[in-house]
Amino acid sequence: PVKGKNEVYYKLYSAYNKKVKGIAWYGYFKKSIIKLPVLFNSQQAYLNDLNSNKALKLTRMVAKLFPNSKINLNLSKSLYLTQPQNAYLLNSFTNTKELDLNKQTGKWSVSEYERMAPSKAIKLIDQRLTELGYDQNKRNSMSDYDIGLDIVGYADSYDDQRGFNLANQYRYPVTLPGFRDMVDYQACAIQLGIPK
Repeated sequence: PVKGKNEVYYKLYSAYNKKVKGIAWYGYFKKSIIKLPVLFNSQQAYLNDLNSNKALKLTRMVAKLFPNSKINLNLSKSLYLTQPQNAYLLNSFTNTKELDLNKQTGKWSVSEYERMAPSKAIKLIDQRLTELGYDQNKRNSMSDYDIGLDIVGYADSYDDQRGFNLANQYRYPVTLPGFRDMVDYQACAIQLGIPK
């Protein structure tokens, strides 16, 4: 307790530099929180969040790998939903294809990529896309395609409004009935489709 109040301090270690470590008050930090596409009701609100949320840096970097394709909310939502909701969202597209970047090949793994700096993770994702037959030349030529993104780096991600609101309301760690923060979402997929 500090001045009669319970305060939270974090013991910190750098993932990139072992010499960087220390203790800091929790109030100096902002949570890295992602509102997943299923919580958006409009394309513009989704794009606004994608362009402004610092936690979506890796998502923005992946979108840039498809420089001539537009990001589409319905394609992004389709990556989170099961049939028949998914089929309904994809009904207005042809040539749909889901690229699951989580598939294991060699040393590449989800846990490895999620805990990397985005600048390092994007190199692995670029390499994985090339392995799947989508090298940079192919991606550059995909101007008739829209893309959906399910790319979550090292951040809390929520597909329910209650969880998202609670995550924003409280500092780490949160201990509430039926709620857990700091969930590892482990997502890395792209949905391709040509609008009809």
